[in-house]
Order: sequence, then structure tokens, then C-alpha cells
Amino acid sequence: MQNTQCIYHDNRIILLETSTNNSKLLIANIYAPQSPTDKIAFFDQMHNIITKYKREEHTSILIGDFNSVLDNELDIISGEKHNKREVEAFNTLVSDLDLTDSWRTLHRDEKEYTWCRNSPFTARRLDYILVSNTLAAHLTHSEITSIPLSDHRAVETTLSFHNFKRGPSYWKFDNSLLKDIHYVETT
Repeated sequence: MQNTQCIYHDNRIILLETSTNNSKLLIANIYAPQSPTDKIAFFDQMHNIITKYKREEHTSILIGDFNSVLDNELDIISGEKHNKREVEAFNTLVSDLDLTDSWRTLHRDEKEYTWCRNSPFTARRLDYILVSNTLAAHLTHSEITSIPLSDHRAVETTLSFHNFKRGPSYWKFDNSLLKDIHYVETT
């Protein structure tokens, strides 16, 4: 990756902008709060931050501990269900940002966990790699693996662009961008 820069950070979000193979990526590493009320506000804040920095040419990848599930039935092995409003807020974030769950895309109805505790036994999938829907066709592998000395497990995802064939096309400049001061100053 070339020309990577941190464009935003706080105590729960690190947002990087990078480019590789003529593609611009917006990568967010996040750590969501644990309380349902705080998570709902956090997902809204995260939506605003990503929307503020995302440009049309960006492809997004959000990675981290979301401390929530996308589906109370598929993502919880054992333990109480998550608050309905919290799950809805997480799903709204994913939908509004046009993202897909990389692991779930390749493991449709499987049940797996990324976090657990023993007393009482609770296991659920809280850690995700969410990618722009445009990247879904490039997902070739995703697995959840153990990490020594941690109550979390890692999510590993592979994207392959080797088999991607570009079709015939032409480039056309949208001259309305010349009226966008931010665009003119950053290019």
C-alpha cells in the first residue's frame, strides 16, 4: 500500500486513507463501547465520520470489535440476545454504508463465535471485517481463528483481484467537481 495517512482518530476509531493498485481505500479500525445505549450512539457517530471522509472513489473496509451482533439468531452461540435497537442500529450502519460482512458472505448459515467467556458460558460473533459491497465479488477466503491468551478470536479475510478482468471503458471527467473547493484543493 502506498501513501497511507491517518485522517481521523479518537479513542474508539482510527480512520486511514490509502491507495493500492489504482484503488483508494478508506480503512476504519474500531472498538465499539459495550453498553447498548452507547453502541447505538457510537454507530450513529461512526456513520457520520465515515460519511464525512468517504469520497466517491473510495472503497471502504471496517475492521474491529463492534461489541454487537448483526443477527441474534446466527451470531449468538450461547447467552442472551442483544438489544433489538442496538442490532438494528448496527444493521442500519452496514446498510447505509453499503457494506457486507466478509465472513457471513462465505459462510451463509454457519454459526461461529469470535468472543466467549466461561462462567456462564457465553459465545457470540462480535468481531467483523465489513467491506464495501463492490468488494464482495473479490472475497475468496474468510475464517475465524484462535488467538493465544485472548477471549477474542481473529477474523481473517482474503480478497483476490488477480482474476478481475476490466471491460472496455473510457474515462469522463465530471466538471461539476470543479465547483467543489475541497476537491479542487486536494487534487
